[in-house]
Amino acid sequence: MRYLVSLALARSREFPAGNPECRYELTLPLKGDRRLDLEGWSRSRTGNRVRRLCRDLGELWGELKHDRGGWFLSFGHGEAAEEAFFAENDGCFAVGAAVAIVEWDGQTRTFRVVACAPERASADKAA
Repeated sequence: MRYLVSLALARSREFPAGNPECRYELTLPLKGDRRLDLEGWSRSRTGNRVRRLCRDLGELWGELKHDRGGWFLSFGHGEAAEEAFFAENDGCFAVGAAVAIVEWDGQTRTFRVVACAPERASADKAA
């Protein structure tokens, strides 16, 4: 099942209170334990959209991908593509969990899961 997941930059030396203006909004295939679902992703590789929002960097759209190296977020195509990798391939996306992401500048940043809801429930609310 796909979930809508929101991540916000967690506390760090640079941002002692975290930074909710730096975040990811993800549509992810997750299992019941809120871990990434490779079988679900393999059945439906489209629709797993990702968006990175940061006041200083603007907005980037991409998609969730998987290869032998694990899960990653791909933004753009070809030479202009930027990628961010999940530092732990079996990370949990339950509300309150920490998710480490190695971003395209090589820095690992920790994000907190601030929302995680089934995609269907979100669509029902909009109707």
